[in-house]
Amino acid sequence: HHSVPSLSQLVNNKKLLSYMFILALSIAAIGYATLGGIIADYFGNGISASCNINWISYKGILNSDGTMKWYNKGIVGFIVLFPAFDVASAFPLNAITLSNNLMSSYYGLEMHEAEKNFNKKLIFRLITAILPIIIASFSSNLGVITHYAGLAGFLIAYSYPPLLAYYSKKILIEKGLNPNTYYSTKYLDLS
Repeated sequence: HHSVPSLSQLVNNKKLLSYMFILALSIAAIGYATLGGIIADYFGNGISASCNINWISYKGILNSDGTMKWYNKGIVGFIVLFPAFDVASAFPLNAITLSNNLMSSYYGLEMHEAEKNFNKKLIFRLITAILPIIIASFSSNLGVITHYAGLAGFLIAYSYPPLLAYYSKKILIEKGLNPNTYYSTKYLDLS
């Protein structure tokens, strides 16, 4: 995940980082798999690409006259709108984190000087904030957008970190340096 470097800085005992991230990602994976299984079982083959849309028809326990209880409308509104609010609140934070990581990759050792320059920082912030909006504007189909975003997220989370670890270790060994670092654990041994 692109937030790992900035989140890692806050942890005093760096030896615990891999266990913390493994636990956090495992809990998230189990939670999402459980939620996905329950939703798929409940809605069956008629499930929308964005399953929150299926809740529009939710009625809950009805009043004696057959009308919907007032709080059920609140439940429906919350479930249907939650993904939009969630993405809208997380988007700026993700854009800032991603722009910091891109700046660090681009400027390398001069990163701390570059981040003091307003224009340089603004360019990276605009790239990470505006580019996804432009790309998403080519499709009004939420399913298509989430499909590609999910695919990119999968690659970023589960493919690139192991590849980065593998090639980093390979380069260190080629240069005659010890590939075991302060952050090494048995889970990251790629030999």
